[in-house]
Amino acid sequence: MTQSGQSKKQPPQKVVSKTEIEPVKEEEPKKEPTKLDLLIAQLKEEKPQTYDLYLNAVKARKSVSIYSDLSIRIG
Repeated sequence: MTQSGQSKKQPPQKVVSKTEIEPVKEEEPKKEPTKLDLLIAQLKEEKPQTYDLYLNAVKARKSVSIYSDLSIRIG
């Protein structure tokens, strides 16, 4: 018998630890580089000073355009 106001304790539920669950890793297919990726790589190799300006603008969240002659436009 239980007195009023008291409740029966429920047995603790089994807790699944995070180490028991293994996440499924899907391999993403390798994507071909875009024109922008190729321009950035070319800019990095041929004009490192301009590449630094490009990186600073991207970090400052400014809009940046890279043209085919490796000139950039910030703003």
